[in-house]
Amino acid sequence: EFLKNMITGASQAEAAILIVDAEEGVREQTKRHAYILSMLGITQVIVVMNKMDLISFDREKFESIKADLLKFLREIGITPSYIIPISAKEGDFVASKSPKLSWYSGPTVLEALDSFVPKERSVEKPLRFAVQDVYNFDKRIIAGRVESGLLKKDQSITALPTGEKTKVKSIEEFLKTPEEAEPGKSIGLTTLDKLFVDRGNIIVDSNDSSYNVTTNFRASVFWMDKIPYKLGTPIVLRCATQEVMCRVESIIKLIDSSTLEPLVSDLGVIKNREAADVIIKTDKEIVVDDFLDIPEMGRFVLGKEVTVAGGIVKGGRI
Repeated sequence: EFLKNMITGASQAEAAILIVDAEEGVREQTKRHAYILSMLGITQVIVVMNKMDLISFDREKFESIKADLLKFLREIGITPSYIIPISAKEGDFVASKSPKLSWYSGPTVLEALDSFVPKERSVEKPLRFAVQDVYNFDKRIIAGRVESGLLKKDQSITALPTGEKTKVKSIEEFLKTPEEAEPGKSIGLTTLDKLFVDRGNIIVDSNDSSYNVTTNFRASVFWMDKIPYKLGTPIVLRCATQEVMCRVESIIKLIDSSTLEPLVSDLGVIKNREAADVIIKTDKEIVVDDFLDIPEMGRFVLGKEVTVAGGIVKGGRI
């Protein structure tokens, strides 16, 4: 359950603090959390080594754990800004420095938080507007969120996957009608012509051809359910506001998320806490982008009543 909550939260995060138990050292759970951060493209990471009081603030033990952790993080492409020894029990190096850790010359946790930089808004990227709902008041308003790019008044737009085209008549906010909306904005819009859109449709700029409307794509997934996934089993995929039934059509490779070793077990099954490169086939067309190009349209979760896996798109249509 903790892994499910962690991956759900991390999928929307821009930075992370990875906490290590100084008494236990680098455990499998630490490595799995780090692997998920890497998979989701979170590169702003601070490591906090807690419970230093339980090892008598021993510098040699700290350096040994630090070396072990850095070796693993290098393998998954994460370079932490700081590795900070702390004792949360008494607050040593959380908000203020402590003579018990006089050998450590780096920042406190609160000071280190200032090194995080807000993610640059993707205004220069292609427009992706995820439709959340359609409301009919005195006018028909399409509500949703700008995931990337800029949405502008009078802009020529196309609704996907249907391909219907029109222009933005107005952008609607509470008591405001701005000329444009940037990434992260949840707004409404009206159109010059009536569009037959619904929740899950994606609106793009009509002059853009970079989008992928597809039923097949390659992805990396992290399985978090005790019940293994069997190849071909129907499951729900959710990406932005899109929700479709899908199946894993083939498993290219399996990885142990705590050792990074390839697994040579049955390629027809993905087990709990295993990572896999897969080909996913959806029952109907959806819009996805490579995670490295537009992360907001390259993250997804799999599940039914509850989330059982998280993943990223590693390329558009096959």
